[in-house]
Amino acid sequence: MPPISIVSSTTSNFAFAGGEYVPEIYKFPANTLIPYYGNTPLISGWERYAAADGRYLYSTLTPAQIGAALAGTNGSVSASGSTPSAGVHSGSNFNQNITGSTGGSLGFLTGSADNHSHSFNAGTLNGATENILNRQRVTFLRTKSSVARIPANSLVVKQTTPINASAFIGAQSVASVTISGTWSGFTQVTSKVTFSAPEVPGGVTATGTVKITGGVPTSVTVTNKGSGYRSPPTVTITDTDAGAETTGTATAVLTTNSSSYLVGALNNQTFTGGVPYSGGIGVTMSSNGGHIHMGTSTAYRPMANGAYLRNYNYQYAGSHGHSAALSLSQSTISSKLLNFWKMNLESRPQTDMIVMYVGTLGAIPAPWYVCDGNNGTLNLGSYVIGYGNNQWNVITSADNIGYLSLNTASVSHYHNSGYAYTPNTTGSGGQHNTVSWSHTHGPMVYSGTPFVPPRIGVAFIQYKGVIP
Repeated sequence: MPPISIVSSTTSNFAFAGGEYVPEIYKFPANTLIPYYGNTPLISGWERYAAADGRYLYSTLTPAQIGAALAGTNGSVSASGSTPSAGVHSGSNFNQNITGSTGGSLGFLTGSADNHSHSFNAGTLNGATENILNRQRVTFLRTKSSVARIPANSLVVKQTTPINASAFIGAQSVASVTISGTWSGFTQVTSKVTFSAPEVPGGVTATGTVKITGGVPTSVTVTNKGSGYRSPPTVTITDTDAGAETTGTATAVLTTNSSSYLVGALNNQTFTGGVPYSGGIGVTMSSNGGHIHMGTSTAYRPMANGAYLRNYNYQYAGSHGHSAALSLSQSTISSKLLNFWKMNLESRPQTDMIVMYVGTLGAIPAPWYVCDGNNGTLNLGSYVIGYGNNQWNVITSADNIGYLSLNTASVSHYHNSGYAYTPNTTGSGGQHNTVSWSHTHGPMVYSGTPFVPPRIGVAFIQYKGVIP
């Protein structure tokens, strides 16, 4: 066997006549998983990871979850039970006119009606889906064996900018517009504002209206914030009136801390902006609140000309109901946001670079370590992983909130009284004045079940070595 001829060497790789040799400590391990911002490349040692299609990244250290498809949960809320008690009130004083031999009128005292509640069963209101998320489709690639480099257009995680990389910025929306400079001659009817299109495929162009005061644009109202912007769009205020002039500028301000999420797809790099969810259903309440006012009176009168009067107690007033609605909203999920970077060139491992891994935990070679807070690594916990604009290890919480609200019932009612008696005559029943009894119950708040997207379980691993 002829001797091997070494052409050149460094401490990290060797160029042989038969090819390049790189020590394992300077490689990405087998089963490294990367999001790839592009169509599936034909790169030796890499294959498309179809198990991630339609799924979001989920950080886990549970062996059974690594590489497993984890089911999602659509948002919902269920509500049943009884409302809080309310409705205590008093009837109005009134005079009871008595005809017959006794004549005259009597004053009857009022009493308080007890609080009451209403039972209900609203059932289940289905809520948010993945439509609430800003979602960026990417192709996931996995290494068949250890490799020296990841390809250009790979996405990696790192707190600071890797060499030969650019920020993979979370797509944003337009929050507001500022106006500066000199403007004149604009009219309200013929003026309009337009925004340039977003950079991200699938994004939505923002829209707005402009307010003109004294021939000058003074403010812009954003009517649709749009989506898919990675830099502020160009804002143009125009007027078809020939007298409009300006040397001023209108500048868009993007939303801050917006979160986006990677989702697996085949050769698809489209971005879809999320829309907060809000929905509701009507709820039937049981009737309740029938009551008696237990007031007292001095309704007994002495005999006069052989007549007497029975005590007048207030009698039962009928029950009532309320119209009600169960509503539910959600705009965020429980997740952790990190800085993602797109490699502009193929790259070797870099100190503190983080990639995903779908192999056996025990097979991870040093100096790669799982991100569990040990060995100087970032502790990622068990979270759906997203990315934002300079958002490093930031936790977002699910804001799934349900409300059961009842209208304010204005219950117009009265109470019949007893009867007036003489030895020979029965008088008509008396009643107090009609009373409008306004009250409500609640609202009641329900946490419900927040939306959780379908996920692919992955371990995140961090490189703690140094490439010479």
